[in-house]
Amino acid sequence: MKHWILLLVIALPLAAIAQQEPPLTLVTFYSAGKSSKLPFGGGPGVQPWWGHLWVDDHKITFKRFGGGHFLTMKLSEGDHSLAGETNSGHEGSDKTVISIHKGIHYFIRLTSKSSGAPFAPIHSFAEQVTCQEAYREAVALEPVKLKRIQKSWLDYVVRESYFPECESEPTKSATRN
Repeated sequence: MKHWILLLVIALPLAAIAQQEPPLTLVTFYSAGKSSKLPFGGGPGVQPWWGHLWVDDHKITFKRFGGGHFLTMKLSEGDHSLAGETNSGHEGSDKTVISIHKGIHYFIRLTSKSSGAPFAPIHSFAEQVTCQEAYREAVALEPVKLKRIQKSWLDYVVRESYFPECESEPTKSATRN
């Protein structure tokens, strides 16, 4: 009987360790400025993000994530693919891969570009920036409303009223595919 109790005492902490979730890291996405994009192309040049946010081939935002907003999420360590949306509502082919590591808060600027021609494709771009640069551009932005986020992703959203202040700098850079 003592052996069974001893095995149980050893097995329970090991089972708890095995079931722990991977470490999560903070990533703040933002799109500064007011978006003048229209569903059929809008004006030419670089503008705030227009469309849904996709992370690792999953649509995160339920409604359009436009200029003037930010969203902080908890993501697992490793490489993550970020993308916008095509005019037809599918994940865009312009993807940015970021490699995130525990203990660093990452900041990602979201922009879009169009030729301005009617029904021209809108290309969405995600760019990793320093906290100081993000804070200068985004300190006055509002958080994305929770009703705009897919319910399955709400547990990964950090509920903030204000843009996060700078703590530490990322050491890895993002690469576009």
